[in-house]
Amino acid sequence: MNDWAPAVRLLTRFRSGGAGAGGGVVLPWFPAVGAGVGLAAWLLIWLCVWFGGPRAGAVLAAVVVFAFEGWVTAGRRYGAAVRLLEGIPDGSAGPETSAYIRLAAFQGLIVLKLVSYGVLAATGHGAWLLVTGAVSAAAAAHGLGQARSRDVEAGDIWRDWGHWIVAGAIAALAGRVAESLLPALFSLLVALLLPGMLTPLLGADSREPGSLAWLSLAEALAVVVLIIGALAALAA
Repeated sequence: MNDWAPAVRLLTRFRSGGAGAGGGVVLPWFPAVGAGVGLAAWLLIWLCVWFGGPRAGAVLAAVVVFAFEGWVTAGRRYGAAVRLLEGIPDGSAGPETSAYIRLAAFQGLIVLKLVSYGVLAATGHGAWLLVTGAVSAAAAAHGLGQARSRDVEAGDIWRDWGHWIVAGAIAALAGRVAESLLPALFSLLVALLLPGMLTPLLGADSREPGSLAWLSLAEALAVVVLIIGALAALAA
């Protein structure tokens, strides 16, 4: 049974030994894999703070976790962020001005992530990265689920909502550990609502089976959830 294989292939650089079993329940594995990546990042934060102390270690952790995220996803998440920004209409601005705006927005996303990682490390709330990984991956799974045909049988509740159930359980547990249970539940609510707002930016091909456009949604939600966690950590 390799139902977890598609989630590993899409969310990380690793390739499993086999394909997912036909008819298997795949989507609930996405938040589990996302949380696994978050757990590894939390461990890196702990090591950096242990090595460098609260202040220098927090700065080191921000850089290390950012580099780890780029490595473990083979850079696909950052490419997905660029794709999402490219989907924003030019409006009244010309193509050149829009290109500069998108570049500035991408740089702003990087700064926000670095600052959020540093805040979580300095305040001892690294467990929030499990919330970020699980919730953002659940949104990606939801998008992929919309691309396949859906039956109306009652037995498909786990197939259609299992990823949100798993993400909610992980968010509740990790939020409790990070002393941010209410922000974690709020992040889950945001993840349920935000996909509908971002769908027009993803393009028509996002509804095709196998499309990677939903990684853009996962990256956007990861930034939002990170900001929520950093603000909650500062307020604690």
